[in-house]
Amino acid sequence: MQNQNYLKEEENMEFKNNPLQEAMLKDIKDMKIKTLNWNDEQYFSDKEYLTNSMLSMISKGGVKHLQNYLINGQTQKKHNDVGNHFHTIVLEPEKVKDRFFILDDRKIMITLQAEGSKNPRATNKYKDWKTEQLSESKGRIIIDYDDHYNNECMANELNSHKTIRELITSQDNLFEKVYRDVNGNIKRKGKIDIRNFGNYLADLKGSKDPITSQTIRNTIIKYGYDRQAAYYCDITGEEQFYFIMIEKTYPFTCGIVEMSAEALKVGREKYQRLQNIYRDFFVDKVKDPDKYFLMETF
Repeated sequence: MQNQNYLKEEENMEFKNNPLQEAMLKDIKDMKIKTLNWNDEQYFSDKEYLTNSMLSMISKGGVKHLQNYLINGQTQKKHNDVGNHFHTIVLEPEKVKDRFFILDDRKIMITLQAEGSKNPRATNKYKDWKTEQLSESKGRIIIDYDDHYNNECMANELNSHKTIRELITSQDNLFEKVYRDVNGNIKRKGKIDIRNFGNYLADLKGSKDPITSQTIRNTIIKYGYDRQAAYYCDITGEEQFYFIMIEKTYPFTCGIVEMSAEALKVGREKYQRLQNIYRDFFVDKVKDPDKYFLMETF
């Protein structure tokens, strides 16, 4: 198995007349070249590299929606912060305290309710308490206690299943890394939850629906997860992809979905079609987004 431990030992490895080790070193160097050591701010502010999310904008809203994003950016939504918090709890729990500040108002709510307040959060006492609390956040992302608790329950459910736990906690995993490549004249990137180098990629997904065979199939089609899997596989060169899926509310049903070769083939056809549209409008610029309109026969 090729793994991240080789990255630390690379300088001490000998390769004379050893084709296997030479090939392994080439793979490791290729991975280093393809890795972008970016934080979230750098990743989401960059518009030079194509992402799967940008392909989703074309799929859902057309080229003008992507054009608007490229010009004006996109506002970070609360559910994105909550999702990032969940990913950190599951994948990098040691970083939770550094990245997030949990706004726990249980005690002040009980106190104000005991004092007869029917709407505690509208009182000046609550607002003063909250201002004081937020001053201690020191730039960390604010997460309400209820969201924090729910995310911990979800993480505990995942970790209670041996197969899922082993997939997530393998010592050979690399977490939340950004990878890039160049496809023709298109620069591409992807931020990948889990990479077990030379073996598999995995992505963590929360769902509002229970995790069953039917809902999984519907979700993959609805949100283009097959496209995402193929896109990430092609950027990294990995061939095996798993989705680790969990219901966002109790009872937190969960499961592992392995993407078949056929599913990846279909996903690859989807992303390549959208990528060709991106190339025409935003790279080669043979078409003008401002002049685009739909003309369809139905």
